[in-house]
Amino acid sequence: MGGSREERINYFSPGRDSNSVHIFETWRVLGTNPVETTAGTFDALRVQRQFEVAGSAYSYLETIWLDRASGAPVKVEVNHLNGFMAPNVMAWEATDLRTGTPRSPGS
Repeated sequence: MGGSREERINYFSPGRDSNSVHIFETWRVLGTNPVETTAGTFDALRVQRQFEVAGSAYSYLETIWLDRASGAPVKVEVNHLNGFMAPNVMAWEATDLRTGTPRSPGS
């Protein structure tokens, strides 16, 4: 895949103190490459998300690998760009990937 593609979006979201905060996200398509995880090696689309809260130092850079065959995320790396870290924004990798048609309970 040649050159990266970029999309910048902004929106307002409720903050911790119930006031609205202005969020900026920049998404980039970086290309494709194999990525190795505990679940195996996947042919993956690599995208990057930069997240920032306007008027604050809170920001992080997240790299996400999506399995091209299933579309499932298989690995995420997070680089907190300052001293503020959100406990729910963390690096992880797939340990198992199951694909197919989900079954309804009782079927």
